[in-house]
Amino acid sequence: MCSIVGCVASESSSVEETLFLLRHTRHRGPDAVGLYADGEVIQDVRLEGLAARVQGQKARISLGHCRLEIVGGPAARQPMASCDGRLRLIHNGEIYNYQELRALLKGHRLQTRSDSEVLVHLIETYYRGDLAEAVQAVLPLLDGMYAFAVTDGQAVVVARDPFGKKPVYFTPTWPVRFASEAKALVAHTSSVLRLPPGHLLVIQENEVQVRQGVTLERPPINIQEESEALEAYADAFDQAIAKRTIGQRRVAVLLSGGVDSTLLAKALVDRGLEVTGYCVGQPEASDVQLVKRLARTLGLSVHVTELTPELVAAELPEIIRAIEMNGPVQVGAAIPMYLATKAAARDGHRVLYSGQAADELFAGYDWYREVLQREGPLALHARLWEDIDALYVDTLEREDRTSMAHSVELRAPFLDRDLLRVAMRMDPRLKLPDARAEGKWIHRRLAARRGVPEWIAFGAKVRAQDGASVGDVLEEVARQNLRSALPGKREMLCDYGSNYRYGVDPDSSPAIASLLYQVTRTHRIAIPRVQDARPGSVSLTRDRKARVVALTGN
Repeated sequence: MCSIVGCVASESSSVEETLFLLRHTRHRGPDAVGLYADGEVIQDVRLEGLAARVQGQKARISLGHCRLEIVGGPAARQPMASCDGRLRLIHNGEIYNYQELRALLKGHRLQTRSDSEVLVHLIETYYRGDLAEAVQAVLPLLDGMYAFAVTDGQAVVVARDPFGKKPVYFTPTWPVRFASEAKALVAHTSSVLRLPPGHLLVIQENEVQVRQGVTLERPPINIQEESEALEAYADAFDQAIAKRTIGQRRVAVLLSGGVDSTLLAKALVDRGLEVTGYCVGQPEASDVQLVKRLARTLGLSVHVTELTPELVAAELPEIIRAIEMNGPVQVGAAIPMYLATKAAARDGHRVLYSGQAADELFAGYDWYREVLQREGPLALHARLWEDIDALYVDTLEREDRTSMAHSVELRAPFLDRDLLRVAMRMDPRLKLPDARAEGKWIHRRLAARRGVPEWIAFGAKVRAQDGASVGDVLEEVARQNLRSALPGKREMLCDYGSNYRYGVDPDSSPAIASLLYQVTRTHRIAIPRVQDARPGSVSLTRDRKARVVALTGN
């Protein structure tokens, strides 16, 4: 995992602009830094060394990269070059089928074993003078999570994967700046745009456009028998795990004691990997009790971080700053993951596995029963697609920032292209047989078949923050630290989540809302107000230093 940033101007400007963006996203890639500036590439292991080497330099196009070394070894530093040196690429993510694609490249001189180098040569293969056209031709070939930017010296094209696993934000200004995290951009403008999943940002000839790149396939519903569903799902799940564990020996997994993370942990153990589960919660919390019992049953190594008001109070400012949101749903969900990832990083892990997205694929949330009862199975299927499409803003961007705050790559096997295709071919009644049943029926059946204990495989769904008793701890933090009844209305906070779409109360008291508001103001944390960019030409303003507004209503 890495950070990608860039600055594109109508005329040469200081590369300090790009260095500024790199400084604010350095946590995403501590191992090396690289810079492209109008054809010249400068690389270093330290940001300070890079800055010294480009001092006073100007460029019309400058691209920056901070690297978290996972694939390709030390030689695979970025920016990457095409054979003729005309194309330069910076990449954040993992292309899981890069070895298969590498075997198809003929006549290219590849210098590393990196997926990023394969990517730039793929684009070179299709490049005929129109960079956006070449990128658009390559995207359907890619199986992975990615955000990348490529330039031919004239245009810059930025692309984002169709799930939205890896984020990209940009400013509607000249110069145009883009970055992997919005916090790097708010010093320049109060308006930050998100590149939507599966889209391209095309910057050329003083014009900026957002174009459709690649979409998630909508397969027909043609799996109606449970036996066929189980067989197809088992094969897709195994392949999703296999492609994400190549070269891995010692791995970490977010372990909550629920069926999703337990099935994932069991699959990693069955592949012969050394697995450590990371769990967060109060000692008496349901997640902690389940994980300890699970560790004894499956012989897992488990690290439990005890959730205390003192710990949460100390970490809360950094959690809000990391996730760029301060609402009760997003902060509540981020707390256990932030602390678990911090513990995994402290133990030397660079890759962390998550059971994210199983609920959206297999109808795991309580509100899906109401949809089924009120509107029927086809409406349930349509609603699952809506929630899959909204994953990037509901959960994926928060989880990316949470893990990358500790320089840890998050891998989510349930967000696999082929697994998604299989899951969404299933009759929705295989996932939720009726409005009285627990969701994820076919998912639970596979878990039980793979050796997950029945008390987990068929246990009730519990949100991670509830299983860790996050709400109780936040209430205590508010009681101990809240100075006054600040305006804690939810509209004063930045929050997202399917809870709001389904009208479900996120169980946030006025005290918690006031606490989050107080922490944001006290620590002067800027909360970027981000909107999705719409396809078409982007209306640009001239660059001017904008006052950073941390919260609406200020």
